[in-house]
Amino acid sequence: MQIETVAASLPLEKDPATPFQYAEADLVQLEERIGARLPDDMRWYLAHVGWRKLKSGHRTLLIRQGDYLYAPEFEAAEHETFSLRHYDAFRASPESALLPGERALYFPFGEAKGGSPQARFRLVVSLNAEDAGAIWAVRAIGHFEDQTPPQPLRLADDLSGFLTQIGPEKKLGPVAQKNNEQLFDRLLADYLAAPAVAPTTAGEPDTLLRAFFDQPDAFLFDGARNAEYQVRVNGARIVDAATFAAEAANFATTLAKNPYWAPGPLRRSDVRIAEPEPFEDAAALGRRKHGYHLVKVESRVGDGHKLVETYLLHRDKDGWTLVRRHDASIADVKIRDVGTATFSGHHWELKKKVTPAWSERAFSIEVDGREDALTLARIALLKDIIGNTGFRAAFEAYVFRLYTERLYPDFEAMEGEEKKEWADHFPPIAAPSEIWRLIGKRCALYVRGDSLFHIATDACFDPEHGLTLDVEDWAIRP
Repeated sequence: MQIETVAASLPLEKDPATPFQYAEADLVQLEERIGARLPDDMRWYLAHVGWRKLKSGHRTLLIRQGDYLYAPEFEAAEHETFSLRHYDAFRASPESALLPGERALYFPFGEAKGGSPQARFRLVVSLNAEDAGAIWAVRAIGHFEDQTPPQPLRLADDLSGFLTQIGPEKKLGPVAQKNNEQLFDRLLADYLAAPAVAPTTAGEPDTLLRAFFDQPDAFLFDGARNAEYQVRVNGARIVDAATFAAEAANFATTLAKNPYWAPGPLRRSDVRIAEPEPFEDAAALGRRKHGYHLVKVESRVGDGHKLVETYLLHRDKDGWTLVRRHDASIADVKIRDVGTATFSGHHWELKKKVTPAWSERAFSIEVDGREDALTLARIALLKDIIGNTGFRAAFEAYVFRLYTERLYPDFEAMEGEEKKEWADHFPPIAAPSEIWRLIGKRCALYVRGDSLFHIATDACFDPEHGLTLDVEDWAIRP
């Protein structure tokens, strides 16, 4: 058989210490489950090579989908232990329904995967009479992929033809890379010739950025250049014009809502915008003339805190466009009698837990909002939260009342374990001052306005939900 010659030429890893081939009884059991005999070449391969791995560096094959070329790796055939289970799972999957003929007459013998982000193909052999032995690749639906599977791809007439397509990564990888770079160049050029969503432009970087700072909700980012940045710098995958258009439109219109790439509306003062400097990331962008520039911006936010940002802009014949915020930094703030606040990327938070004067528990404290959220009014509220001894009586009375309303009595039908659990959840307390026995170690406080904060703690009487309440102007709101 040709399969014997092809298999002999494969660079395989050394013989495993344990058996690695399918036993005849296992093949028969598998065929009985499928209801058809495996093709002779597949049967021979599983019985003689089994799940023995190809050598690292010689596992790559090229799979073309449209104009895009994937270069995943096929490591080995399916392990015998899992073959029946994976057959049943594949037969019930939405991907298998797209194959021609009877979906039950396809055996998933392995997978090819690789790339960044990873693409994964289920490799199956057809047992349908009209296409017996043919090898197909079925794109598996992943958590981060479109949940509509693409059409299956026929790779070879038989297993021998499939195995001859596998080669060294150092040879086949560059083929896919060159193909996909040329494809992306075409997609970018075609979109720029007629953009579905035209970005906001300006003749000068200063004018562009100030327009963004003044009216961020009316601003349109450069969607095409964001898509390019994602592909060339961050390794994203765009395979066709429809995907490019969707990505570009999404970046243009919704980027302002992403706190990593756009700061949103910030209350700034003393804004200073530096001259643009070329974006030097030759490793990612290659030798092409890319037009990207970085612009440094310094401003004051919140209670006069210095914010330093760098924005990524693009320049072409039509002017300047805004791609995204490249990075930002704001120094920690030491607040007397409170602690040190640091900006985490989503909110301000105190570096260490603090025990307010009204509490017997230490709290982690956060201030909701962006870089400008730590205002003079919020700082004043933080100090009040830490030092207000008068809130203790109101807090204890509220929790005591809530606890007594939820408390239900012990009853005789309870058995030993139930009695113990009940006693742990509902310890006896006789006065509001004893409520601290009910509150666990995890205690958090969130400042959500100039006079509003939220409390969330563990509570033994409600392990699932804990204790949550809002406090506005020092009045408790359930």
